[in-house]
Amino acid sequence: IPGVPTISWDGPGEATVGQDFDVTVKFAGGSGLKTVRAQLRFDPRVLVLTSADAGDIVPADIKATVVPRINQTAGVAQMVINAAPDSPAAGEGSLMVLHFKALTPDAGSKLSLQVAAVTAAGAALPPSTQTPFSIVVNP
Repeated sequence: IPGVPTISWDGPGEATVGQDFDVTVKFAGGSGLKTVRAQLRFDPRVLVLTSADAGDIVPADIKATVVPRINQTAGVAQMVINAAPDSPAAGEGSLMVLHFKALTPDAGSKLSLQVAAVTAAGAALPPSTQTPFSIVVNP
C-alpha cells in the first residue's frame, strides 16, 4: 500500500544489568503521513524506559510538541504525531529513540510496537504490528 512505512529496530542484542542503552524505531518508505500513532510495550520488570525522544521523521515545526508518554508501571510508551497536511511526516529515518536501563537478567526481553497512520489525504492505513525486538540482559 503506498505510504505505508516499513518499520525496523536498531539497538543492541544484549545489555548488562545496570547498563543504559538506546533502541531506535526506524521508518523506511513512509510518505505523506498526517497522523501516526505508535504504542510500544516492554517488560517493566526487566527494563526501565528512562526517556524517549521523537525521531527525525517528525516535522520540525511540531517536533517540540511530540513527546512520547511513558507508563513505566504498565510497560507502555505512546507517541502521537499530528502533522499539518502540508507538512506531513515522511521519509526514512527514526520514528523515536528509546532510552532504557537494564534492571534484571532475562534470556530475551521483547519490545513490541503497534503503529497506525492516516495519510495527508485522509486515508487510514492498516494498523501494523512489527516483529518484536529482543534483548538479552546479562547479570
